[in-house]
Amino acid sequence: MKVTAKEEAGLILMAHLAQTAENGPISLAQISEDSQLTLSYLEKVVPSLRKAGLVRSERGASGGYSLTRDPAEITVADALRALGGDILSVQCVGRKETACPKVGSCAVHSVWDRLYDRIDETLERITLKDLG
Repeated sequence: MKVTAKEEAGLILMAHLAQTAENGPISLAQISEDSQLTLSYLEKVVPSLRKAGLVRSERGASGGYSLTRDPAEITVADALRALGGDILSVQCVGRKETACPKVGSCAVHSVWDRLYDRIDETLERITLKDLG
């Protein structure tokens, strides 16, 4: 499993939104200041999270970004999938529409498949609430 910079930054952003959820929307500038991530990078990460329906934006003086659901209902797996797609970067596991044609005859497929399942199970159990 390789976590990209985009996935790491997005997860930090999501954790920050979870930790401040009770305070209402928060600006990306404030998240940038609090997390030591650049504002321009956060601006590149947010569209994926919005498209996945995990965050929403509100305009105005008290606007900013907030989670679309309770932090206890959003998993780390949800966030990582929104930001990068596959949980494990091995061609033959993960996305079923790109299944490897050698699945039945590959000696190591079962290793990747079991590893994918364990990583996925773990990330599905950890919610944004748990990160706070």
